[in-house]
Amino acid sequence: MLRYIKKVKQPKSNGIRHWALTIIFAISTLPLLAEPVVVPIGLTPGDRYRLAFVTSGTRDATSTLISDYNAFVTAQANLSPLLLALNTTWRVIGSTLSVNAITNIGLPNDPAIYNTNGGLVAIGIPDLFGGFLSNPINWDQLGIGSMNRSVWTGSDLTGLSFDPLGGFSPLVTAGNSSFTDSRWMLNNFDPSSSANSFYAISDELIVSDVPEPGTLTMLGAGATLLWLLKKRRSATPDNRS
Repeated sequence: MLRYIKKVKQPKSNGIRHWALTIIFAISTLPLLAEPVVVPIGLTPGDRYRLAFVTSGTRDATSTLISDYNAFVTAQANLSPLLLALNTTWRVIGSTLSVNAITNIGLPNDPAIYNTNGGLVAIGIPDLFGGFLSNPINWDQLGIGSMNRSVWTGSDLTGLSFDPLGGFSPLVTAGNSSFTDSRWMLNNFDPSSSANSFYAISDELIVSDVPEPGTLTMLGAGATLLWLLKKRRSATPDNRS
């Protein structure tokens, strides 16, 4: 004698819930996209500071104009949506024959300087060119660690012109992004036609003026999940009979 077993349908809502939890888990376990730290931990509303990074892009050091290098580091900063949103001015930490690095980046009442990983680099311009950094400037505009990059500076440790960018010598002073001693500015001399990175530094920033880190990433993940859930509901047949 044959027996017929009736298959019990699972409630539609349970299937959608299970699917949604699976998507949430998958999103939560994906590695977050790298992004720069634009508000260092420990700062409070009203605090003033500056950001510095080493460019992921490279170029030669043949131009005699500091404006060319300022434009290059600005274009590099603008590759990051978070840095672009700061709406600040970016300058190169470098010297030409006519402009010293300490003059190009100097500001009155200069605040502390942080790298794009949130680490304190120096408490101001005098400290920046004082012999040692608190942390290296080895993070790029996207918040990615960039070890042992050769970086054009055209400067000595004090921020003055030394075998400068676009100078008469075929060799230009270059630093190394991994060091916190004098070698961050003066590590070797490269032909000016070579392609190296640059250090960039922002103008003064105020904590209340900048977006919260990670906001864009979280909003993007949330919007993606909502869209997928809506698509799933519309594609699931309504078997109520």
